[in-house]
Amino acid sequence: MKSNSIIGNWRLPDAPSTPENPEAASPSPPPVIRISDIDTAPIEASPPALAAGSLDGATLYDRFLTVSNENFELKAKLDYLQSRVRTAETLDKLIEPYASKAYRFMVGYAVGDGGVLVADGSNFRGFKLPDGVLTLLVGSTAVTVVGLVGMVLTGIFVGARKAA
Repeated sequence: MKSNSIIGNWRLPDAPSTPENPEAASPSPPPVIRISDIDTAPIEASPPALAAGSLDGATLYDRFLTVSNENFELKAKLDYLQSRVRTAETLDKLIEPYASKAYRFMVGYAVGDGGVLVADGSNFRGFKLPDGVLTLLVGSTAVTVVGLVGMVLTGIFVGARKAA
């Protein structure tokens, strides 16, 4: 196996046997790796030393352009993602007052209906409502909960997030 100076300790396949390259005629066997070698392995790896003139200007320039393009693409992606986060935060701030007001309305309505039901059930000071009115109150409370929370709030908030 022959070591290449550009890539340091990496190994390339054996070179063909030629009169100019007598070393390639007798390849050495691969080294045996044992578990005990972990204890003697280096903790830090140093970058491979480059031979003088091993990289020409065109190769370095091409690599520089590749890295620069990747950097530009990553910065553009980061800007896009940051704008998405800012949009989500802005939507959260805009939606929060409406959500809390809708929740308070729903709770107040349900508590009011509960109070009417308790007053009717206990005949508080002779308070008695017909069964049709009680059915309307209980049904309207269920419609309020399902409609307001299930449809209105979800529709407004999910729709706003999809548009952003």
